[in-house]
Amino acid sequence: MAFFRKSKAVLFFLCLMLFLSTVSGDVLAKENASTQKTGSTKTVHMGSHKKTADQSKNAGSTQKTVVRQVNSTGTKTAGSKILSRPAAKSRNTVQTSAASTAGWGTSAITPQTEVNMNTIKSIKIYYGNATNSAIAQLSTYNAVIIEPYAFTTAQVAQLQAKGIKVFGYLSVMELEAPNKALVSDSDYFYYHNQKYIIPQWNTYIMDLSKPHYQSVLMNKVTSEIAGKQMDGVFLDTVGDIDDYFYNDPQTQDQFRSAYKTLLEKIKSACPNLSLIQNWGFDTLKTTSGSMIHAVLWEDFSKSTITGDAWSQNWIRYFQRRTNLFRVITVSPDVQSAAYAKKIGFIPTLNNGNIYNGL
Repeated sequence: MAFFRKSKAVLFFLCLMLFLSTVSGDVLAKENASTQKTGSTKTVHMGSHKKTADQSKNAGSTQKTVVRQVNSTGTKTAGSKILSRPAAKSRNTVQTSAASTAGWGTSAITPQTEVNMNTIKSIKIYYGNATNSAIAQLSTYNAVIIEPYAFTTAQVAQLQAKGIKVFGYLSVMELEAPNKALVSDSDYFYYHNQKYIIPQWNTYIMDLSKPHYQSVLMNKVTSEIAGKQMDGVFLDTVGDIDDYFYNDPQTQDQFRSAYKTLLEKIKSACPNLSLIQNWGFDTLKTTSGSMIHAVLWEDFSKSTITGDAWSQNWIRYFQRRTNLFRVITVSPDVQSAAYAKKIGFIPTLNNGNIYNGL
């Protein structure tokens, strides 16, 4: 009888454990289903582009990084901006000055035809000085992106004589502090009645919707880029429209509309200049995709991108639009560059976001 009671107790205990296991499994299944619906969050780092000698003196080795939160479907959610400090790098980039732009005008000589980006297999970004050694090394690429003030018309022609397509640098949304003489106070973007300065780079966010500021940009395009008979414009800092104003859709839409106006002005004044946009993928999707020839994707690291939903969604988006524009990637290593080439992008190697070396 005692054995029967003991066996009955054991049977009851086993039934209880089976019941608890079933309930626990149901709860876990519901939690998994909920996770699949809402998606997990990931952090994607997006770097800035051009750094200058003056910024090096003022900012040391600070690197601006924008942090984006994206869920498993690739949709951007609320994010924040952080500042990190990588190892110090050389930043001997030519600065614009009021004196160097004194001769800016509105007339320009433009290329005969736009660049066929499908013929570009290699490209190099270089903001250093136009030494003989630099020109010799740049001559090994199909295309180069340079700072217009660092090269003369003759040096641009020297590169083009070897079949190289030359793109000139233009910062769209940010103004370096030494160039303040070129703009008026009304050209700045104001946040809580204060100019929006990025102290780490010693740059200011500008109000792209202001006609005078657009005229400053157009003067550089016509005099320094088209005026030196370059083949195209590299539109840097466009990504600021996405990165700084995603929580302010009214201002973001205003700047996207202004950016479209700027592109239309470039097309009107210099119809054969080809355009490469840096970052600003959402702005490309909503505004500029039909007006540019290529988009630059910095920090294209295979180890990060292959497992990231946000990146993979954009890769698929771009691959479906190769007939409209090409994608240029800046990769930190040969493995990442090979991956970019494999999926149909144009890779260039550069370890970091500083482009003063070759």
